[in-house]
Amino acid sequence: MPDIANIMPSTGLPSAPGGAADVLAAVDQPAEVVEQLEAAWGYTVGYGDPRVTMVLDPECPFCGAALAAMRPALEAGSMHLRMVPVAVVSQRSGITLASLLSAEAPGAALYDFMLAKAADSTVRPPRLRVEGVTPEMRQGVADNITLMRSLDIRQVPYFAWRDEAGQARALSGVPASGDVFTRPAR
Repeated sequence: MPDIANIMPSTGLPSAPGGAADVLAAVDQPAEVVEQLEAAWGYTVGYGDPRVTMVLDPECPFCGAALAAMRPALEAGSMHLRMVPVAVVSQRSGITLASLLSAEAPGAALYDFMLAKAADSTVRPPRLRVEGVTPEMRQGVADNITLMRSLDIRQVPYFAWRDEAGQARALSGVPASGDVFTRPAR
């Protein structure tokens, strides 16, 4: 068995439930945060506007709950989601993420696993295919973790997007629904 730490980097940061009350009208460098997260390595689900970026960990139950809350908007084509995967909640996060990324369709495997795990916490990831985890994937996750730290993102899930007026927005925690990304700031 190969050393998992050499397959996928991970660290230990908290996950949090949060909610719509945690929507921030402005972050320290709002435009920079949105731009950097949009450029981060990851996978896309859905199409349409708004374009939302989500920093997520496959072992974070709140990340799965957030995807489940957003699912209707994603499946209706009224939201474009950029998933930026990290392995920060636990050591298991790296193993789970490596397993998902080694699937034939990694983005779909990540999305489907997180939705399934939100519905049933006993769901396990697919079998790890070490050869399926490319150097680009390992570097992408490592870069995402570094970016998360440099932007002072302290928990997952974390969202960044631009509202209809083009204002940069961020949310830390689970949105009540995908509608939070289309509502005007308070």
